[in-house]
Amino acid sequence: MALLLAAMVFPRVALVMLYLSSQLIQRAYHDLLIPVLGLIFLPTTTIAWAWIVSLNEPLASSHWAVMAIALLIDGGAWSEAMRPRSRR
Repeated sequence: MALLLAAMVFPRVALVMLYLSSQLIQRAYHDLLIPVLGLIFLPTTTIAWAWIVSLNEPLASSHWAVMAIALLIDGGAWSEAMRPRSRR
């Protein structure tokens, strides 16, 4: 539960913790390039895809819904970061 909360609040920290403490990321991604790019650009989506791959089930619509939500979260973070700051 604590890792889920950390992934929602600090997805980059959670991704590094998952990589160092479990085999979840290594099983989902066979090399280091994609997780590093995910760490930089789409950390929530990277974690979501690793979780979906670890389930060892065929992709279902619920899995795609999880991916869509993760993409929306990452997209929201990017749009917030790109918004110009107004001076008061």
